[in-house]
Amino acid sequence: MALNIRFFQRHGVPPGAAMASGALDSVVGFIVQLLFLTVLLVFAQVSLDLEFGDSLDSAWNLLLLAAIVAVVGLVVMFAVGRLRRFVLRWAKQLLSEAGSAVRSLSPRRLLLLFGGNMATEILFSSALGVFVAALGYRVPLPALLIVNITIALFSGLMPITGGVGVAEAGLTFGLVQAGVPEEAAFAAVLLYRLSTFYLPPLWGYFAFRWLERNKHL
Repeated sequence: MALNIRFFQRHGVPPGAAMASGALDSVVGFIVQLLFLTVLLVFAQVSLDLEFGDSLDSAWNLLLLAAIVAVVGLVVMFAVGRLRRFVLRWAKQLLSEAGSAVRSLSPRRLLLLFGGNMATEILFSSALGVFVAALGYRVPLPALLIVNITIALFSGLMPITGGVGVAEAGLTFGLVQAGVPEEAAFAAVLLYRLSTFYLPPLWGYFAFRWLERNKHL
């Protein structure tokens, strides 16, 4: 999100509008994930019995701690006059710019925004299914979507960059629940994560350096 915001700023977009543009895609992606899960769990004939136990409790404890820190920060901000005036003036300007950016969204742009995020979820889930199929097993796309989206949402709550370890364990468990043998599920998940998460930074580094050299970041 920070890279997106900086990219827009480099191209002359005001800070508030840049922040709104960078955050909007993340918010829409989260909404699309929830919509997919709701529709699939209600209408699809899929039952994976996913349970996270103590890990989910740890995630909720982390969110509670973050909320407490946020409340303490707000109390300190409102207690210090100069800090309060600076933050409120800055926030008012950002919100005004962000509101203008959001209001400028046309139906076509909204369609591209939601459609792009939906296509992303389908393609990533299909990629997982390709690796499972390469090992001789078949998992329906609805089940793959449920597994992939659920683990993506869950790993996002954990304080681990990219969900390393958490995503692999969760995806393996989900595939096993979908009927794939444990060894094949683990191998498919490792290949999937290697191709979609661990290898892209190699060429992403050169893309990042090019963006820096050409003043896009």
